[in-house]
Amino acid sequence: MEVRQCRPFLLEVQEVFALAQAYFFSSQVFQQAAKSCSNSLPVFSAGSARAYSNRFVNNVQLLGRVGREPQKIGTSEAVSFPFYTETILKFKDGTVKTYPCWHRVVVVRQGLSTVAVNNLEKGQRVFVQGRIAYRAPTVGEDGKMIHNHQAAVVAENLVFLEKSRKNLSVESQPQDDKQAAAAN
Repeated sequence: MEVRQCRPFLLEVQEVFALAQAYFFSSQVFQQAAKSCSNSLPVFSAGSARAYSNRFVNNVQLLGRVGREPQKIGTSEAVSFPFYTETILKFKDGTVKTYPCWHRVVVVRQGLSTVAVNNLEKGQRVFVQGRIAYRAPTVGEDGKMIHNHQAAVVAENLVFLEKSRKNLSVESQPQDDKQAAAAN
């Protein structure tokens, strides 16, 4: 019975992810990449099935809101920002509780980090695809390894589900200049 009660929530989440993925897969960037890679897809035979079965998956998909504008990490091109998602649970007695969850998202790719800095802003709804990474262990003063289990999502793709107000102000600025020039 618990599975049946959770099923509507799962369907809603799956529908949201399906919409975000449909938006990404319909983009021109993805279509061009798919066309260029279609001729080089790997073909697996019975002998290679064994090697393929030893593969691992480290994949994360988050749909939520940006907690703060991206900030550069040190002198590198990498940027990071907090990301907010919610988990909604419905209990047997009919009560619904919402649990907030904060994630640390790191963008390492040079082009994507530039896009993130120029377009992301606090509160903007974004779909993040990436992988989980943990901080490397460090050596303490006594020579023992210190394991900091701090996780971050390394973003490999960002899908903007809302327009940034930064872009709207930049797009409207040249028109205002043209109108001011026409008035003179």
